[in-house]
Amino acid sequence: MRTVLADDGSGVAERLAERFAERGRSQVFALAGGIPEWTKDDVEGLPTFDTPGVDFSLAIRDEKGTPVITVAKLAALKAKKADVVVLDSRTVAEFDKDHVPGAISVPGAELVLRFADLVPSPDTQVIVSCAGLPRATSARRR
Repeated sequence: MRTVLADDGSGVAERLAERFAERGRSQVFALAGGIPEWTKDDVEGLPTFDTPGVDFSLAIRDEKGTPVITVAKLAALKAKKADVVVLDSRTVAEFDKDHVPGAISVPGAELVLRFADLVPSPDTQVIVSCAGLPRATSARRR
């Protein structure tokens, strides 16, 4: 699974990605320039992946051809009892407020930590949900 590390632009993520590569983890990458590079046009408050991260997420989606599923298609899959799991990457508070019925709350990095426990088989279709595009797109599985 591809993992992207992000930092404050200090280069810590790049150094950590290199250490992972030395240990055989070839799918760990650093976000070039860190969060500041992807939020440099943000003039309002602190950067978050909910607002300025949209540009980053759209770039990932466009480059990688990230698939999108409609509500109707998901409902049809569930009705057919298809091998599908919905993982919601939002905070617990956001999840509690609203989520896709049947989704499992796995906020932030928990998605990476709990993925193997929550996805029963390599053939399971995994759908990552969030309030907007950034977290779901960033969680794209290869």
